[in-house]
Amino acid sequence: MDENVGNGVEKKIVEVGSDPKPAGGLFASLIDIFIEPSKVFRRIDAGMQWWKGFIPLLIINLVIAWFSLPVQRAAVAINERGLSTEELERTLEMMKKFGPLGLIVVPIVIIIILLISAGLTNLLVNIISAKSDFKKCLSLVTFAGFIAVLEQLISLIIIMSKDLSAVESVAELKPQIGFGALFPDLEGFGAALMQSLTVFQIWYFIVFVFGLASIFKITRKKAAVPAVVMWLVGLVFIFISQKFSSMG
Repeated sequence: MDENVGNGVEKKIVEVGSDPKPAGGLFASLIDIFIEPSKVFRRIDAGMQWWKGFIPLLIINLVIAWFSLPVQRAAVAINERGLSTEELERTLEMMKKFGPLGLIVVPIVIIIILLISAGLTNLLVNIISAKSDFKKCLSLVTFAGFIAVLEQLISLIIIMSKDLSAVESVAELKPQIGFGALFPDLEGFGAALMQSLTVFQIWYFIVFVFGLASIFKITRKKAAVPAVVMWLVGLVFIFISQKFSSMG
């Protein structure tokens, strides 16, 4: 067989059998994760590294945390804990002075959340298919995290559009942009359940399931197992957080 013909046949076989990495990198992925996530999945499968998404994710979270500082002070100023005037003034002064220092822990918290999420996903996918890869799991949860960040941004914009000095309850500083808006009087586990089922959380897990199925070549039914476990873990965390908040 002619060598050129053989090379041509081999090239066609490679082209047909491969799933080429789509054009674009980080900046394209920041848009594609919302409008065409399948391209992001292929880039992750081709080796796009998680830290490329982590940097803008961290920057956005730092911005959110910074603009959330006055919201936190407004929540304390409502004084639902019944502090004395002196205690309240002292607390607000401490928050104003040292609140920005809390931004230091933001990168640590985000990294911990991403590592735990990726580790749990990696474990579950390994049990299901034995084809998992921790770095790819980490990249997936990082880029899918932009959907959750979008929810935080919208919530913050809604809050900041209000006159914080006129807010009379902490509930007014917690906008409901999901099913919780239909059940405003729910408390305890029911409230936590509604908070875990916002439009953006559902969107996140749909992308998460499709991403696992695409990257690790498993069925969507199998990919849904890690997603359900992750959702349950998040639900428990929300419930516990609410309990501690009510105790405070």
